[in-house]
Amino acid sequence: MNRILSLALLLCPALLCSALDRAPSKPASHSGVVAETMNSGGYTYVRLKEGKSSVWVAVPPMKVKVGQRLTLEAGMEMRDFFSKTLKRTFPVLFLSNGPMSEAAGSANPHQQVAEAHSSKAMPPETDIKIEKAAGGVTVEELYRRNKELDGKQVLVRGKVVRISPKIMGRNWIHLQDGTGDQGKGTHDLTLTMPAIPVIGEVVTIKGAARKDKDFGSGYRYSIIVEDAAIVK
Repeated sequence: MNRILSLALLLCPALLCSALDRAPSKPASHSGVVAETMNSGGYTYVRLKEGKSSVWVAVPPMKVKVGQRLTLEAGMEMRDFFSKTLKRTFPVLFLSNGPMSEAAGSANPHQQVAEAHSSKAMPPETDIKIEKAAGGVTVEELYRRNKELDGKQVLVRGKVVRISPKIMGRNWIHLQDGTGDQGKGTHDLTLTMPAIPVIGEVVTIKGAARKDKDFGSGYRYSIIVEDAAIVK
């Protein structure tokens, strides 16, 4: 899988039900003045004015100001893309790594994306308060008890807030239950699992807790649940 396609799948789970089969365009970059910007669903949307035309680009969370000049990396072109969080359709939207590196090859794009989607970077869902599964643990407990639970099967109930399919051969699921602290990154749990649940669904999962897991390419977790399955 090429780098742009991997990024596109990581940035937006809606690719599962959108125009994934459309052929991507390959512009060298997107450069212009920021005419409009917004943050939604954990991503930053930027409308760049390029001469008389403009283009929408979605990037990992970053600080952007109207009037700022940006050059963003080329990305996958998505047509008639509907954003559920913004409740709007973009006739054309590009999914990009983010700003072009000042020195070619100086940055590791996989690590940049991984850091942008780490537990600390993941915004907490509002008004979540999910009761702990019988015999299970909360998201915060998994972080607090990571040494004790390392290598053990655990039960966790929470809301699916993000899905990143087929990255490094795995489906990555983010789960939140209203516990934990965003500042410490203990509010968001990452799972790997063969199945792909529905975003917004409350599920109970069972899997193996792993402490200090390092997958390489910037994917490092103080606690993660691997090979998880949904428990009915």
